[in-house]
Amino acid sequence: MAEAAGHISVLCGCGKKLKAPASAVGRKAKCPSCGNVLTIEAPPPPPPAAPEEDDPFGALYDLAEAEKKAAVTNQVDDSPRCPKCGTSMGSGAVLCVNCGYDLRSKSKVTAKPVQAGKPILDLESAKTPKKNKDKMAPQGSFMAGLGLSVALGAVGGLIWFLVTWFTDWDFVFLSVLIGALAGAGMKMGQKGFSKLGGWAAMGVTFAIVFLARSAVVVAVLVPMIRHSASTLGGSSVSADDDDPDDREQVVDHYADQELKNMGANLDHPSEAQEKAAMVVAVAKVKKMTPAQIKAEVEREDAADEAANNAAEKTMEATGANTNSNSQSPSNASSGSAGGKAVVATLGLVVILWAFLGGWFGIICMVAALAAAYKGASGVTS
Repeated sequence: MAEAAGHISVLCGCGKKLKAPASAVGRKAKCPSCGNVLTIEAPPPPPPAAPEEDDPFGALYDLAEAEKKAAVTNQVDDSPRCPKCGTSMGSGAVLCVNCGYDLRSKSKVTAKPVQAGKPILDLESAKTPKKNKDKMAPQGSFMAGLGLSVALGAVGGLIWFLVTWFTDWDFVFLSVLIGALAGAGMKMGQKGFSKLGGWAAMGVTFAIVFLARSAVVVAVLVPMIRHSASTLGGSSVSADDDDPDDREQVVDHYADQELKNMGANLDHPSEAQEKAAMVVAVAKVKKMTPAQIKAEVEREDAADEAANNAAEKTMEATGANTNSNSQSPSNASSGSAGGKAVVATLGLVVILWAFLGGWFGIICMVAALAAAYKGASGVTS
């Protein structure tokens, strides 16, 4: 505590420096900071002034005392350190954990590589051998393959149509190109082979071949047939000594024969049957000379006259049995209905046969389906 201008200073245990009047010595006071109650004591008397003497070693004593106090307050770190990297080492340590310096051998210790032990055998995986990954299996989407198959197959159908359009020749074997493109499209889209893709490519091929064939028949072949039939009856295709009526008669006769061969109804043939028969008849008549046409007309007239005479005699001979035959109309109608069904079935077969281009067209269709399946599935059977 220090005295200044009638006041004394009191230091509380909490470190708070308080001021009190000098007359309050011996009394108790409460610290406003921590609440501790302390007794105010009188400040100690000042130390007597030292006599001034001429001491030549006084400065040395003062310096020694200062160094002693500094040694107490400032502790010097005298722990052992690594001579290599300067890192502090524990007492009695012989190896630096920072750089690996060994105080005993005066050299750096290098760590030896740790040898890995033998791998542990997985008995569970050893029992079940791994299956080889099928590199030919599809890696892509089936729908992507289907879309690409339709697109490339349509390109093949367009090629077939354009070739027929510009050449006026029906290249039926181009249907095989449709199958090959459809199979290749399925393979590229699904990025591999699959039997499902093969069957889908076959379906796409059949549909596109049917549509392309329909376009070829409607846009190319039918106009060709009509043009041939119309020009056959005109004078442009007739020779100077040829009768157009005789030529037309022979064409009609040959067309009737073709309809009979097809099993078609001569009274009500279908349009496709009539066109197919007309093409064959026109082709035959074009190869005949005017003399051959004339002879054929005479032969047909004679045959027609003989047939008419025979029919008249038959009608006279069977006139008496007309009433008895008319008594069973139900049997006749049922027989005619069955015959019509057979004729209709045969007519459809003939139409399909002619539509596909005959036997060669059917063979090409089978080859197109096989090419599509092989291209998409990777198998030949």
